[in-house]
Amino acid sequence: MVAAGCGGSSTNDATGTTQVQGAKSGTVVKDEGKPKPGGTVTYGLEADSDGFNPTVNRWAISGVMVGLAVYDPIAAYNDKTEAKPYLAETFTPNADFTQWTIKLRSGVKFSNGTPLTSDAIVKLFDAHLKSPLTKPVFSDLKDNYAGATFTEQGALLAAQVQLAKGKSDDARASLQWLADKGKNENLAAIARLRLAGVLMDLKKYDDALKQLDGSIPAEYKALVADRRGDILQAQGKKDEAIKAYQSAYQDMDPSVEYRRFIEGKLTALGAPPAVSSFVPAAAP
Repeated sequence: MVAAGCGGSSTNDATGTTQVQGAKSGTVVKDEGKPKPGGTVTYGLEADSDGFNPTVNRWAISGVMVGLAVYDPIAAYNDKTEAKPYLAETFTPNADFTQWTIKLRSGVKFSNGTPLTSDAIVKLFDAHLKSPLTKPVFSDLKDNYAGATFTEQGALLAAQVQLAKGKSDDARASLQWLADKGKNENLAAIARLRLAGVLMDLKKYDDALKQLDGSIPAEYKALVADRRGDILQAQGKKDEAIKAYQSAYQDMDPSVEYRRFIEGKLTALGAPPAVSSFVPAAAP
């Protein structure tokens, strides 16, 4: 059976044949009765892909359509163009969005029966970063779409994968680009916080503190103070670290769970926060 597109049809009930609109006069498709399962559909594509491994093969435009018919994505867009988990069950960030935990759906297997695991996901991202076909994409995005949100989100994701593979220099470059060139001030702030943490781990304390002195939105004030406290504590500057943690504790919304971690840091340094003197009014 051949599927014809871009046209309609009309049926002659007396003869049981269908005239395909747009076809030459006299071209008919015989009515084969009630539809039933099975059979084949033959259709054409505007170009061939040389394979369907996205890190090795070059896909034609239609290759994406074919690929999505074969592969299931980690995330997919809903009808509101919002990215939602698909093979993943959830995406959960930590308090300052420096790490994301991807929880995979249970029971998912590859076509050969092998379970989908976190190791497979890491292998996937690592393959893209090593591929001569897909690795340049991130650089092209930075050059051509520097102000686009998806490019800046890509910088954060790339840095996370680079750090996981021990490529701290590459991660620093990705984060520094976003911190310096990012148009989305919230994503740029997250990049500065994350970069400060990377530099702290490398014992580049002065450079880490400089990142926190940059322009950062007011809503990140508590997180900046908290990260500053971590750096100062790593330098052995206990008193300064306490002041930074106290500022973070005071500025953070009491309803935010992460505030308890800051309280723990202060307690460990021998300066637990004072107990609130607030007493709720008695019920009438």
